[in-house]
Amino acid sequence: MKDKLNELLRNVMKLLAARDKVLWESAAGWTSGSVTVPGVSGYSTIRVVLENTTGFTLHKEIGGFLGGGVLATWSGGATVTAEMRLQISGDRLTMVNENCYMLLHKYASGHDEKIKNVKITKIIGVEPVMERIVGGVGGS
Repeated sequence: MKDKLNELLRNVMKLLAARDKVLWESAAGWTSGSVTVPGVSGYSTIRVVLENTTGFTLHKEIGGFLGGGVLATWSGGATVTAEMRLQISGDRLTMVNENCYMLLHKYASGHDEKIKNVKITKIIGVEPVMERIVGGVGGS
């Protein structure tokens, strides 16, 4: 019984350590194509941080991640919306539509330009897939 309890506690600690874990980071950023993100295949939810923003959450779907949201105020007082789809193969992510883009919304003046090639500067693993972290239900 003591061994089972210790195993359970170890697995809980592994899961907690895997949450909100920085998987990839680059000051140069990622704007198109593919990038290898070690361990990303072990997550059902990731957070993508864009240059000059707080970022947004993507959820795993068949073949990749999909998400978007309203981001912090951009320069010039505009609110920004963004959407992104990333295909996944192992730990390799590929941008669908070849780049990340955002759309500016100016107060009292409608929409502004679509900003292309926004840099992704960080990818954070938010929600790990339990079986990938602890080796199956109840651990290994």
